[in-house]
Amino acid sequence: MATDGIRPVIVVGTDGSPSSVEALRWALRPAQATGAGRLEEVRVLPFGNAVTIR
Repeated sequence: MATDGIRPVIVVGTDGSPSSVEALRWALRPAQATGAGRLEEVRVLPFGNAVTIR
């Protein structure tokens, strides 16, 4: 899948929920199968925990 020496990056957003953890596990399989350069996890907070900086 990679071309010209560039390896794809797979990015998965998680929020700590069981389904997002399963999404991260699921993404590991295609990352390994395609030779992805990296599997990155982006952790997010629920909107209610947002912090305002003034």
